[in-house]
This record gives sequence, C-alpha cells and structure tokens, in this order.
Amino acid sequence: MILSGATSTLDPTIRILNYGRRLEKNSYLRTLPQSVNYGGRMLGKVTVKLHTCLRSAAGRDQVELELPSNPSLEHLLETLSSEYPNLKPLLKNPESGYRHLMILINNQSLGPINDQALAKRIVDGDIVSILEPCAAG
Repeated sequence: MILSGATSTLDPTIRILNYGRRLEKNSYLRTLPQSVNYGGRMLGKVTVKLHTCLRSAAGRDQVELELPSNPSLEHLLETLSSEYPNLKPLLKNPESGYRHLMILINNQSLGPINDQALAKRIVDGDIVSILEPCAAG
C-alpha cells in the first residue's frame, strides 16, 4: 500500500502530499520516506507517461508501477514491457536496445539513452515520460 500523503513531524501545519519530495519553508528542508515497506520489500510508486505510438499500444496514456526501492531505468522499462506485452516491440529494438527512445524524468531529458542513462536510479514519486519515434502517413 502506498500512502498518498503525510504530515511533517517538524511542523504539523505543513502538509506534504508527495513522499520523497522536499519542501522548503523558513530555509529548513523537510523530507519524508520515499518508499513504504510492503511484505518485507521496499516499494515505490512511479508514474509512467506514454506518448505517441506507445499510448496506442498500451491503450492508455499513463500507468503507475510499484517497483522495488530505487530501481534503475532499465528495470522500469523491463517491468513495463512485461506488464504491457504490446509495448515490448516498441520499447526495445532487437538491434539497438532502448537507444531509439526519448525519456524524460520529472520533465528533464536524459539525452542519449546509453548504458549510463539506463543505470539511472528512479525514486518514489518520479514521473517518467517515454516517447518513441513513429510516423503516420
């Protein structure tokens, strides 16, 4: 179970709605746990926004995944492929892997998708946007 919000223990008047996000007030930073323990494993909730052809293949424009604490981007893509089999051929090219994708994490582009980008850790509450080039005629 992922909790949707919590109250800061440092200042009960401040309500923080996203775990793992920082809120600055009076120059103090308050942080909350990024994951919730579920069945002995730490799980985090990640929102994945699908664009272009991926949206059509999945039948939705966004999905929420519960993943082990701080998974890599590659783990997220593999989990997405296994939960939505129609996405697998669009996400992973047999020759180039994931290199054809454009991926943004919290609206920041990762640039070229190489081994370093695939090793990037995803934290609870992140929003991952995936764009796959496609053309229409």
